[in-house]
Amino acid sequence: MQTQTEINNGMINSQLVQVFAVSQQAQKLAEEYETRKSLLKALSDNQCFGDAILILTNTIPHQKRLQWAFQCVRRNLEAKNQIPLDPAEKWLNEPNEENRANILPSATIGQPTAAMWLAMATFWSGGCISETGTTESAPDDLINDTIYSSVMLSVREVKQNRQQHAYCEAINQGIELLDV
Repeated sequence: MQTQTEINNGMINSQLVQVFAVSQQAQKLAEEYETRKSLLKALSDNQCFGDAILILTNTIPHQKRLQWAFQCVRRNLEAKNQIPLDPAEKWLNEPNEENRANILPSATIGQPTAAMWLAMATFWSGGCISETGTTESAPDDLINDTIYSSVMLSVREVKQNRQQHAYCEAINQGIELLDV
């Protein structure tokens, strides 16, 4: 398995799609497009949304991944469903034991929702979007899978006639965060 540094430092698209086991259509597109940005736009244009979000989840720099997921989930959730995001966001900004305890499953955060997945990614990332000082660690793959789940589920939770637009917004926002 490639390290995050190897992925971010010049892995060509054809290698990238092999590492993340994307669809056959995504593999074909990877052969046509040279830059990560052009590949991601092509994936979005060809409605390979899951493939694009998978690649973004694993290639956006670490400190920006959770920010991106929070923006995607918050934008896609109705106001009444955003309550579970508040404790996760507070833990992200102020990683202390009190805030950590507030994101554990409870009456507020108990359903398998986009907000729940994002809360777990936040917990496992140590509650910190900076490069320093995590207090709770988990493998990057686990965090990335959880972020992927939160973004994908947040899109599935919007009205069906808005889903394609929500996917495109998430992908375009993620492209802006790449260090490519």
